[in-house]
Amino acid sequence: MKKRSRHILALNSRLRDELLSLGFPKKQLGVLGAGVDFKRIHQFKTKKKYPYVAVVLGRIAPVKGVFDMVKIWKQVTQHNQKWKLAWIGTGGYTKKLQAQIVKNGLEHNFHLLGFLPKKEIYKIFKSSLLFLCPDHENGWGLAVSEAMSAGLPVVSFNIDIFGGVYKKGFR
Repeated sequence: MKKRSRHILALNSRLRDELLSLGFPKKQLGVLGAGVDFKRIHQFKTKKKYPYVAVVLGRIAPVKGVFDMVKIWKQVTQHNQKWKLAWIGTGGYTKKLQAQIVKNGLEHNFHLLGFLPKKEIYKIFKSSLLFLCPDHENGWGLAVSEAMSAGLPVVSFNIDIFGGVYKKGFR
């Protein structure tokens, strides 16, 4: 890539800096970034209400914090047993996650919704109070952008990329 590419696009500034430190030519490096249709999501209206206090959108994999979320949500439900979490997404660790949910007695509080169409995701976002992003690493955080576009506050681990992308509405 270093020698044969005319243009190299990094997903974010942090990755660009990392490529520079590896000797990639500055002249050929750019930042691609990402985006969502803020206006469409922000203005999306729904009459359907879901029972979820919090929602997560992401693939079911350890790097996405799925097993941390089980521990976290178990602590949350000790404060209010009626609170429900929706996890939207699929992945190779679904069965292991389901087993952890059962083992921790969260079958009624931690719902795995699988893959959903965008409109259904927006309905759930508009019904929820909070977006959780338990990711351990992230390239950009499109799900975070979509959640914020829907008006949801976001709670996440302190990942460098988020501080560089989101200047407010993020904790």
